[in-house]
Amino acid sequence: MLKTSDGSWSEDDVTLMNEAVVFFRNLFDDSSTAQGAFLVSNSFPQLSSDSLQRLDSIPSGEEIHSALMEKAPLKSPG
Repeated sequence: MLKTSDGSWSEDDVTLMNEAVVFFRNLFDDSSTAQGAFLVSNSFPQLSSDSLQRLDSIPSGEEIHSALMEKAPLKSPG
């Protein structure tokens, strides 16, 4: 089932297809305004030189261990 643009739920194949077409037309429509963190189309925030250097560095064993332990209880056993 899919919640349609009018707020109702539908499982009708034709309705689902039409809703998908409308959704993707709106998603990729050039006239729509940008939403979220990137308010200007084709413009992305720049990383600071410090952030760029950190991306290029190799993480230490301690950083890897800490990141893995933060994933509990969703990490795999062992």
